[in-house]
Formats: sequence, structure tokens, C-alpha cells
Amino acid sequence: MKIALVTNSRIPSLTANSIQAMKVAQALMQLGHDIKMFAPKEVPITNHQLLLTHYGLRLTPDLELLPSISGLKRLDFIVHAQRAAKRFGAELIYTWLPQSAALGTWMGYPVVLEMHADNSGKLGVWWMRQFWKQKTPKVMTVTTSALRKALERSTKFQFKDEALLLAPNGVELEKYAGLPSPVEARRQLNLKDGLTVGFTGHIYPGRGADLLFELARQMPAVNFLWVGGTPELVDFWRGKLNEAGMTNVTMTGFVKHE
Repeated sequence: MKIALVTNSRIPSLTANSIQAMKVAQALMQLGHDIKMFAPKEVPITNHQLLLTHYGLRLTPDLELLPSISGLKRLDFIVHAQRAAKRFGAELIYTWLPQSAALGTWMGYPVVLEMHADNSGKLGVWWMRQFWKQKTPKVMTVTTSALRKALERSTKFQFKDEALLLAPNGVELEKYAGLPSPVEARRQLNLKDGLTVGFTGHIYPGRGADLLFELARQMPAVNFLWVGGTPELVDFWRGKLNEAGMTNVTMTGFVKHE
């Protein structure tokens, strides 16, 4: 099947949604589909080999970057993407944007809408309701059943079970084949012996860093490994840890995908 993937992720970037979108593209290609991805044109891409390395991919989709004016809240990009999908001869629109999903159904395309968070604002709710009102074939995926309930509350809309798929975020298990034992891994990484609790991701406000800090403070016998964060945020949290006299947290800062 010819599938047009429409994402508003900046590519390439370090964001989780950017990585997730590229992994979805690879997975669909592995299933034998003809994939073309459309994303906003923010950073020029001169070497597709860099995408393979940056995202840890074996396959990289045909990627077209389209114009997008930030003040228009991606609406111009969504129209450009719809036209580009038509030129591509897409048989299905797969998107992370309710606006793109609604426009796709208006144009008569079958649509898959992948949601990772609740709608933001009244306009987001309006676009979601427009998507569900159309008669064209559609599926919405949600990462958790709690997200489904949150979306139903915000839209005041009861989603049809047959058109909704609970699809938690996946993992490439082959990437974790042949790992060393925990004891050997700690030795290689020069970490303390004992139970180690790992966290990977951003440590900016709203991402749970305050909770991580409190957990480490209340459990001094447990070692914590925080992987991720900008230099400024790493310095900030290291300062907080030093002030509290906490020595059971190791911070690495950002670590490249490969």
C-alpha cells in the first residue's frame, strides 16, 4: 500500500516524537508498504545516511520537507502535505495531527491518526470532532486506555471501539540482544555496585525530574542513573543534588542514539 506519513516533528532532531515517527516509518517499510514521509522544512537534510545513524535505523523513508510558517500553526504545512500526498498517489494517510487527519477524511482518504496526548485547546477539540464525524474509513490509535478516556472527556465524544486501537509505544527488542549482565554493565560504566534505577529522557520541568529527585532523596541505598538532559539542566540538577548532600545519583547528560 502507498502510505503518506504526515508529521509535524522537526527532522532531524533529538525529540522523542521525531524518533518515534521515524521508527514507525521503518516498521511500515519492513511490512512491505511504499512509504513517503512529509515534515516541515526547518533544517535542510543533505545526507540521508545521517538519518540512518541519527535515528538508529536500518531503513529510511523517502522524506519530503514542505514549507511551514510558524505563525500559521502548521495549517499551511498540512495543506501542502495533503497536496503532496495526492501527487504521491497515497492510498492511506497516517498522521499524528488531528488537523491532517480531518483534512484527509474530508478528501476521502482512509486515515490512521496516532495520538500520544490529549487535545490542546478548543481548536484541537474541534479538529478531533471533525475527524470523527466523517464517514470515511478511519482508525485512531492511543498509547493508553487512560488517554482514550481523556480524549473522550475533552471532545465530549464516544469513540467507536472498532475504530480505536490501543497501541502502547513499542521497542526494538533486537537492539537489546546480547547485553552484558547488570553486574558487568555497571563495571563497564564505572557505576557503583547495587540496585540501579535507570531513567532516560529529558529532565526539563513537567518531565518528572522533581519526582526522580524526591525518589532518590528518600531512597539513599538505591543508585539512580539519569541519562539525558541539556548541559544547563544537568548543571542545575547536579547543583540541587550537591545542596542536598545526595551521592546516589549519576547524571550523564545527553547520550547519542548510537
